[in-house]
Amino acid sequence: PSYKWVTGHLGFRNIKFSDYSLAGHSFNGLGLELKPGAWRFSSMYGRLRRAQVIDMSSRQNLDASYQRNAYGISMGYQGGNGEIFLNIFSARDIDNNGLSLVDNGVFRKENMVASIAGKKKVGSILRLEWEYAISAINRDIEADLVNDNSLSNLYGLINRRTSFESNKALKTSAWFDFRKGNFFLKHERIDPGYESLGALFINNDLERISIGGNLKPIDKLSIAAEMGVQNNNISNLERNSLRRIVGRLNGNYTISRSQKLSFTWSNLQSTQKIRSYTLPIIDLDSITLSLVNQTINLQYQYIHASGKSVSIVGSRSTSSAIENDAVIIDQENSNIQTQVMYNHPLSKSVGIQSSVSYYGFQNSLQNIETISPSFSTTYRLKQKLRAKIGMSYIHFQDEEELLRSMIRPHLSGQYTLPNGHVISMNSTYVYNARFLQGSNTEVFGEWNTQLRYKVAIR
Repeated sequence: PSYKWVTGHLGFRNIKFSDYSLAGHSFNGLGLELKPGAWRFSSMYGRLRRAQVIDMSSRQNLDASYQRNAYGISMGYQGGNGEIFLNIFSARDIDNNGLSLVDNGVFRKENMVASIAGKKKVGSILRLEWEYAISAINRDIEADLVNDNSLSNLYGLINRRTSFESNKALKTSAWFDFRKGNFFLKHERIDPGYESLGALFINNDLERISIGGNLKPIDKLSIAAEMGVQNNNISNLERNSLRRIVGRLNGNYTISRSQKLSFTWSNLQSTQKIRSYTLPIIDLDSITLSLVNQTINLQYQYIHASGKSVSIVGSRSTSSAIENDAVIIDQENSNIQTQVMYNHPLSKSVGIQSSVSYYGFQNSLQNIETISPSFSTTYRLKQKLRAKIGMSYIHFQDEEELLRSMIRPHLSGQYTLPNGHVISMNSTYVYNARFLQGSNTEVFGEWNTQLRYKVAIR
């Protein structure tokens, strides 16, 4: 429920504090958000996770876990030229009715996260954003206590035990705005082992640096680009190291009021270095493995004032593996996807739609191609009756040999009764022919019809 600048939360809810504290994790409990003027206040208390014991008779393979309760507070100020927030989050596993999972290798945890985040606009050109967080966690709250009150355990807000860990996370960015676009620099560093029990997933042990910008040289053209590098093993304590180089380029061009063209290119290169690794035959100081992925997308769209539209979409992606500067031939592959769609309204109540799709996949072992044309027509009678009939065909082949062919006619309709109730029907027939070696052919046919009645309660 909400009233003016007060919002209450009850039951299964989701409140976000920051990326490094409470983010993306739903809870069952109570929450409160206050927004009086420029001030901001948020709080929550509830259960993050139910207790789960191992049930050998269950088909679900769920990991054993304790019930996890949490509370948190976020306070901040959000003005016209900037904002600043202080976040405190705490979570703890509780012992429900003497439940112990130590024999299964599961220990009760407790976690305290403190973070400060802010944004600041400096003049008319520069914008700064940052977040700094400290996460203190005991991975076994039954371990022996250690006397220590310092920044690592947030000056006593959480007890320090022999299973204690304290890690930091920091991200900053600077945006430079100008009349035709902007330019930005980003940096992020997350310590190895950083964890928040209020976040579903945090990728730790990394340092990421990126640079990019957005440009609009003319009204019809916009361009966005970014290039970055990410390294793990920042403490240099692991045997393996991974470096990723990521790049992207997006472009949108408005040809006219009815025509648009867009382009996207992305590149991902991952390089893994395995140090001091001994093979059974030879000894090597290190092995360098790289994986390169590139994707190109192109889209054209035409929309006429009468409602007629044409859309053409094409994409190509390639990937290759490199070992010690040599491309591994049998691990190269490429994908091509194209689709042409056409929509033509014959009148206010009747329209036709058609499309042709192509998909191709190629590597050293196989070459697969799929072609799928489809056609359908729709009929509408005011807001009461809607009907659609169509047919699609799929042609699947490998190495110039026809492997499978499928025909799929379908019919659907929906009618709204005067009382608001809705009757709908969907009927589909699938004819599937599979061509085997020689003159053998497998034929499969299936007809599926669904009839639904929806009741509207007023």
